[in-house]
Amino acid sequence: MAAGPAGTVVAAALAPVVVAGAGAGPGADASSARASVALLDAAALHPPESPLIVGGGSAQVAPGIVLALGAPVAGPGATPAAALAATATVHGGLAVHQGGAVTRLVVGRTGAAPAGLDLGLVGVLFERDGVQLGTAAGAASFGHPAAAAAAAADALALDEARLEAGWLVWCGALLPPAEVPAGSHARAAFGHLGVVTLRCT
Repeated sequence: MAAGPAGTVVAAALAPVVVAGAGAGPGADASSARASVALLDAAALHPPESPLIVGGGSAQVAPGIVLALGAPVAGPGATPAAALAATATVHGGLAVHQGGAVTRLVVGRTGAAPAGLDLGLVGVLFERDGVQLGTAAGAASFGHPAAAAAAAADALALDEARLEAGWLVWCGALLPPAEVPAGSHARAAFGHLGVVTLRCT
């Protein structure tokens, strides 16, 4: 499968990265996440402490919620409840986009157990160099982050595959990508999930 534009992303340190929901942006419903699935190399995971080298250019960066799976999620018929039950921890994240496609994923070091969290209400404040770019809640991701993960599982089921334990699920951008040029940094502060930053050089 070829890489597609920004949507739901699944990644693991030793596993593929999966992108679902080609062309979907913030506010899209879960049906958009089933539109297409693409596999990327696990090298798409970018260490939070490392700068992103953009040369004289810039990166397009957007904040979102990441689910760290502790158990598989299989479709067809996957549900948000099943995706949440399979989630070990929830993290904030930043996705780097190029040509409309997710190319890099930065996952926050701070994780929280999903029990007791309403992920649809988890908020994020997105900034560039200390200037606010926007705010959003988890519901901007296909109605609920777990709905994005369930839809990705259904999409993978079409190829007789599933979301696997140990994978990280990027549940779609909560805000449109913003340009972060060399010498600047993006910062996303999440309720309950801590702060994720990315510096471009």
